[in-house]
Amino acid sequence: MNALLLFVGGYFVVLAVLLVAARPYRVRLVQLGTEILNDTDSEDVRRQVRDMLRSAYSIRTAPVQLLSYCVLLYLPHYRLIAMAQEFVKEHDGLLQEQRFSELFDLHRASAAAVNPIFGALAYLAKAAFRMKVRFYSRRYHADRTQLKALQMRTV
Repeated sequence: MNALLLFVGGYFVVLAVLLVAARPYRVRLVQLGTEILNDTDSEDVRRQVRDMLRSAYSIRTAPVQLLSYCVLLYLPHYRLIAMAQEFVKEHDGLLQEQRFSELFDLHRASAAAVNPIFGALAYLAKAAFRMKVRFYSRRYHADRTQLKALQMRTV
């Protein structure tokens, strides 16, 4: 019983430390999101940024990211390429915004701080997904915007 209480107490201590460590990332996330909202006229970009700012503090974000990356790992390469091309056609404004990669990284860090177990698993699934996409992009000569489009699609 003492071990269980020690484990639970230790988890909450680690969670508190992660939340304090993630504070600068969250401040930068809000600052960058506000900059993008003020600079853009595209409703698609505005909706994406608002959704990211709203979900960055949710405990459900990291499990959803993990599930998304696991599903993408399961799909064959031709389906991934088709999904990326479809996303590029539908959301061209998102790919034109250069600050989105930093925003996605800050969003992922914030989600991992809220839910560290699923956040760590989501980072591992993301790394495996990136390796898969790099392999297929080299093998089938796909461009880098497809990797970026698929990462945007997971969020």
